[in-house]
Amino acid sequence: MREIRFADENLGVCVLAFDGRVVEVFSENGTSSRLHVLMLTIDVRGPDRKDRYVVDMAPRERGHGAVRLVVTADTYAMLGPVIAEVGGALQAAG
Repeated sequence: MREIRFADENLGVCVLAFDGRVVEVFSENGTSSRLHVLMLTIDVRGPDRKDRYVVDMAPRERGHGAVRLVVTADTYAMLGPVIAEVGGALQAAG
């Protein structure tokens, strides 16, 4: 299980957990999202002109559970390898 604690510009302090099949995001404001890789889309953009990265994770079909992370380049340097693992699991799942 990979877990990383980080600061998000909109959600505050968050924890992202990934066990190889399920990605979960918990924020200090009480929101959470839990998505299985077979039901997940992920889109990473950045850096923007303010040196931020945006990571959108959402269900493949319409529904609840989407999360948008907005993080600094320094934070993405820590978070990026875990996001890459999620992307690898998505590709493997087909």
